[in-house]
Amino acid sequence: MRNKLWSLGFLLLTRMIHKMGSGQRQDFGNMAQLRMQLGYLKAIKTCRLLCISLLGVGIFFTLIISSLIVFNLSVFLYSPYSALTKMWIGILLSFVYLGIAAAVFFSVFTEDRWLYIFHAQNVGRDLEAEEEEPVSTTYRK
Repeated sequence: MRNKLWSLGFLLLTRMIHKMGSGQRQDFGNMAQLRMQLGYLKAIKTCRLLCISLLGVGIFFTLIISSLIVFNLSVFLYSPYSALTKMWIGILLSFVYLGIAAAVFFSVFTEDRWLYIFHAQNVGRDLEAEEEEPVSTTYRK
């Protein structure tokens, strides 16, 4: 009789632990997955900012400035136009170069483009889909 009571007690205890543990394991799994996704997004953001600061700004502006100087000098030294015409050409070219540089900079270094490059557009959406599904806590026989 005593062995049967102990067996029944252990059976009830293991059922209770199993019910409590399954919900908590799922919560810990979702929390770990969320933390990993947040860490991945922070790594992408850091990489993006590093590229903007080192590669983007340094090399981009060096090449743009050198090309502007060489092209403008060739236009102004070898063209047969008057000084006023050369001034207007210089101003027009400066605005064109500035617009091209701004368009390239903003299109290359947007967050959406970097999320697309690192395939992280859907990070977090799969977690939201899992939360929308109802989890049954009732015991099935």
